[in-house]
Amino acid sequence: AFTVGDGVADNIAADAITLANDQGMNSQWVVTDEQGNILGLPPTFSAVNFDGAGPGTCLVWHLSFDGEITGLAAGSNVEDFQGCYSISNPIEVVRTQEGCNVDGGTIASSSGFTEFTICAGDGIPNPFDVQVVNNTGSNRLIITDEEGTILGLPGTARIDLEGAGPGTCFVYNLAFDDSTMGIEVGANVDDLSGCYSLSNPITVYRLDCPANVCQSPLNLRLTRKSGSTFQLRWDRAPVHVIGYEVVIGIQDKPNSFVTIPVRRTNLTVTTGGTDVVVAKVRTICSINKISDFTEYVSFTPDSGNASGRSSFEGTTVGDFIIDVKEFSVSPNPASDFIDVSLGNVGADATIELVNVSGQRLLTQRVQDDQTSTRIDIDQFESGMYMIIVKSEGAVVDYQRIIVAK
Repeated sequence: AFTVGDGVADNIAADAITLANDQGMNSQWVVTDEQGNILGLPPTFSAVNFDGAGPGTCLVWHLSFDGEITGLAAGSNVEDFQGCYSISNPIEVVRTQEGCNVDGGTIASSSGFTEFTICAGDGIPNPFDVQVVNNTGSNRLIITDEEGTILGLPGTARIDLEGAGPGTCFVYNLAFDDSTMGIEVGANVDDLSGCYSLSNPITVYRLDCPANVCQSPLNLRLTRKSGSTFQLRWDRAPVHVIGYEVVIGIQDKPNSFVTIPVRRTNLTVTTGGTDVVVAKVRTICSINKISDFTEYVSFTPDSGNASGRSSFEGTTVGDFIIDVKEFSVSPNPASDFIDVSLGNVGADATIELVNVSGQRLLTQRVQDDQTSTRIDIDQFESGMYMIIVKSEGAVVDYQRIIVAK
């Protein structure tokens, strides 16, 4: 832990971190925030002076790799590395500041997203609203590029990046007091001084895309699970996707139709009568990029095929029930165990625990009627992991977790 902002250099001592059992032709020290976003790539861990970083927490990792590796750049996430590599457990560095009582809090879009894609050059506005919680002190939003250069200081919680051109940017909430200096367009967040705190970032990928880049889901199909329960399933089109919309209702009953946002590629439906149920799906590629709907598929209690799952719970439409319990993991961070709520994961489901190196550390099979399970993580070291849920060998959902001892 360091007390930062006092003008005294805060470097990790050269003998404070011991590296053992590392292998690989190449190596690199990596500094990230708590979400794994890369803040710096120093030649050694002792080269970093944390005094000007402001209060907060960061992680120091050691990366070993052979040949080429992609994703090794400031602004990327350690989970996005591709190549032959292995990353160590992280060392946590806690930065506090005497007399500094500000907190950037937690930021997300009003829809709950901290990462999404927009088309920023097609002339169509892309507004999104920002929400910040658990923040203290004076606050303002800042937008930076991947190098941390401040691009904008929006005065409202609604942001529109249309016309910004292709690239990647980050939206932060900056909490500060009267001593903070360097909050200006063209400056770098690394050069901020005084008492301040940055939130987690919202990452916005800006694409230069034509009008019809968003494609409809592929191969919409149905299979019966049991009795009057069916699954609606579709394949993802080869485009960036943030979700789907399913329109479902009873044939020839217009007032029965509802629209359901879905983050996965499946939905479970239980019918309770003899009416024909019809459904269609479209892709949500970004805030203002939405595909055409697929053709309708139909099914009844006495026939048919269907598959799926969604992100709502207990929705009732006419004579059928849409069962859409969301996958979740708690507590997070965790130390001894995690409880996994599954909803309807589909047939032949498994849960995997994977580390940031991509190594599968645990696989647990899920019974067809099982809706939750507890996983013991006491044997795993502190660090970042991924819980992956698969059905019939395909990934249907995942969530990042932190193990903190």
